Order: sequence, then C-alpha cells, then structure tokens
Amino acid sequence: MSNDKANEFYKDLKKLAQGGESLLNEFIQKWLNQEELTRLVGNNSNMTGEIIKRLQKYQDLVTTALKIPTKDDIANVAKLVLQSEDKLELIEEQFQKLQNSLGNNCAEKAQVLADTLDKLNEKVECLSHRLREIEPEKERHTKKSSSSKEEKLAFLKEQLQIKLNESTSKMVENVLNQESPLTALKRRLKKRG
Repeated sequence: MSNDKANEFYKDLKKLAQGGESLLNEFIQKWLNQEELTRLVGNNSNMTGEIIKRLQKYQDLVTTALKIPTKDDIANVAKLVLQSEDKLELIEEQFQKLQNSLGNNCAEKAQVLADTLDKLNEKVECLSHRLREIEPEKERHTKKSSSSKEEKLAFLKEQLQIKLNESTSKMVENVLNQESPLTALKRRLKKRG
C-alpha cells in the first residue's frame, strides 16, 4: 500500500511541476513579446558592450601590475608547450636516425678494423715465412752471425706483434667506448633536471 501512495504522490508532483513550468514559460513569453522591454534591452546593449570593454582594459591593467597570468597568457603558454613538444619529437627522431647511422658506422669501422688486422696478420705470416726461408741460408754462412741475426729477427718479430696487438686493442677500445648521441643527451638532461 505504501508503494501505491508513493507512486501517486510522485505522479501528482510531476503534474504540478509540468503545470508550473508551463505557467513560467507563458510568463516569460508574455514579457519578451512586449516592445518596451525589447527597446530597453536594445538601447542598453551598446552601453553594456562599452562597460564590458572597459572592464577588460582594467582587468588587463590590474593583472599586468599584479603579474597575474591572464587567459590569453595561459593560451600562449599552451601553444608554446605544444610547439616545444613537436620540436622535441623531431629532435628525438633525428637522434634516433643518428644513432642508427652511428651503429652502422661502428659496424663498418669494426669491419675495416678486422680487415686491417687480417692484412697485418698476413704480413706477419709472410715475414715469418720469409724468416724461415732466410734462416737455413744464414746457417750455411756462419753460425755466429745467424744466431745473432735470428735473435734480432725474433726480437723484431716479437716487437711487431706487440705493436700490432696494442694498436688493435686501442682501435677496438675506441670503437666500443663511443657513447651514442641519445645516451649523451639523456645524461645531459638528467644533469639539468
């Protein structure tokens, strides 16, 4: 029973609200249809526009003096932020391209280094082969001179191998220790932040 009473109450309330709304609409239309009111609003609209313009000027003066950002200032900052985001994306793309090209360059440098090492190894093998050929001839001439010459050649061969290993390790170290531009940029940004 209580549900029926509640439903009836809400139905009556709805009818009352609809009736009140229609009365209010009729009242508004009646006042808007009067010529006197439209003339009054028309005459005052010019004055209202002037007042609004003056208020905006005073508002600009006050916000400038108090260093308070205006709506236009915030809109300009938002535009600048969007522009800087776009530029940052372009810079990131360029760094990515540079990093990829440097990666290719490092691979090319490593290949050149490997080729150079191969050539140097071939020269060392050629020299050692030549030394092996020369050794029997030296033994024929004199034992003393051959032993001292062999020692000198062995020493030179050893020095050549040491220099070759040092230069190779330095070149490999230089190639491997190169920092990518993107990593360097991130490190610099972290220092600033």
